[in-house]
Amino acid sequence: MALTSIIIPTHDRPNLLQRAVESGRRAGSDVEIVVVDDGSTDETSIVCASLQGIVYVRLEERHGVGYARAAGIAASSGTYIAFLDDDDVRLPDSRIASWRSIELACIGRLHPKEKGQDLLLRVLARGGWRDRPLSVTFYGDGLQRASLERMARNLGLTSVTFAGFVSDISAIWSTHHGLILPSRCEGMPIALSKRCCPAACRS
Repeated sequence: MALTSIIIPTHDRPNLLQRAVESGRRAGSDVEIVVVDDGSTDETSIVCASLQGIVYVRLEERHGVGYARAAGIAASSGTYIAFLDDDDVRLPDSRIASWRSIELACIGRLHPKEKGQDLLLRVLARGGWRDRPLSVTFYGDGLQRASLERMARNLGLTSVTFAGFVSDISAIWSTHHGLILPSRCEGMPIALSKRCCPAACRS
C-alpha cells in the first residue's frame, strides 16, 4: 500500500495529463497515481493506457471534479490523499512521500459552538485517525480553551497541543504542512488546506 495517493481528475485534456502525472510521480517513491477520467470524449483513455503504473478509473458520464475526486479516493490505497488538477504540476520540492508525520495547524477563536473544534477532537479520537502519524496544534484563544484542553485529555489525544495566540503567521507555516478548519456555522464541517509557498503568502 502506498503512503500517499495522488488523485488527478481529468476531462478532455489528454495533452496536459502526462505532465501532471509525471509531476505527481516526482513527489516521491511511495506514491500512487490515480487518474479519474470524468467522461472524456476524446483520446484521454488512449493516453491513460500508455501511462505505466497508474490506477485508471473511467466514469462513463461526466459528473464534475468533486464526484471524480470522490471516485479517485474510493479507488485509492494510500494512507494519505493529495489532489492534483490535470492542468497543474506539483512544485519540485513538494515531496509528500517524505512526510512521515503530518503537522496541521487549526487557527481561530476557540469557540466550539461556532468554530467546531470539538468536532475535530472527536474525529481525531476515532480509531481510524488516532493511529495515524498526525498532530494538530490549535492557535488562538477564547473562553472555551480550558474545556477544549480538558476534552483532548479525556479523549487521550497526545498529538494535540494548544499554543495560544501567535501574531507571526509565517512562524506557523514554517512548522506545519497544512491548515485544518472545523466549523459548525461557516461552511463545510471540516476543511483542509495545504501549506502555500512562502513567496505566495507574502504577495
